[in-house]
Amino acid sequence: MVDKIPNDKEKNRFIETLRNVTAGKIYVEVERARLTKRLVEQAEKENKLEDAWNYLIELQVETYGSMEMLEKVQFLLYQMKLSVQRKDFVRASIISKKISIKFFDNKSDEIQNMKIEYYKYMVEIGLQETNYLDVCRHYRALFETAKIQADKDKMKEVLKCVVLFIVLTPHGNEQWDLLHRIHLIRQMELIPEYNTLLELFINEEVIPWKEVVLAKYETLLRQGVPGISPTHVFSNSEEGNKRWKSFHERVGEH
Repeated sequence: MVDKIPNDKEKNRFIETLRNVTAGKIYVEVERARLTKRLVEQAEKENKLEDAWNYLIELQVETYGSMEMLEKVQFLLYQMKLSVQRKDFVRASIISKKISIKFFDNKSDEIQNMKIEYYKYMVEIGLQETNYLDVCRHYRALFETAKIQADKDKMKEVLKCVVLFIVLTPHGNEQWDLLHRIHLIRQMELIPEYNTLLELFINEEVIPWKEVVLAKYETLLRQGVPGISPTHVFSNSEEGNKRWKSFHERVGEH
């Protein structure tokens, strides 16, 4: 019935009427959520982020017993997306906890795409919190995704980020354990320069900043060299420069 209304304004008004009539009625909560999603998508098209957010965040889909898990996760990912766009990383983190990562064990393309989307948001949350250990774990989860594994270039790019964020993480038991686990990843042989960098942090020897890091790795890590593209981690940006400074501190602490 909604799709038969030709005018968007009238269509949205009709949807609002249906939403008001069905508010609080459990037996139509799924249908109401789907109608609400239409308003969210329309608001997004019109660049009305706050309107889209206000519509979507009112939906507590995790409590909807009659909604399939796939659809629930789609809604929750949508909420995470808008939260990240609004720079509301606290809210995005809260929403992320409503999604069981076991859901992503399914190897279907649709769910693997959802897994990639989920961990991209988790990376952004971790970066905002400067929690490099979590960021490393999120990139590792991306690396282990079948769709990433099937694309050699993407796989190498993600694995580089795994390496850089573990060496950016302050030394500790969890960092030390993960450092060694990453070193054992078979595909590390595909990025030998990054593997050598990782080994500098595994070896219990002083790492000379100027003679080794600046001389051998600065161009590689920040600008790239022929045949090896750089990552975003140490880009020539405010955040990239901040992380490079943190990297200098990590080298000094080693």
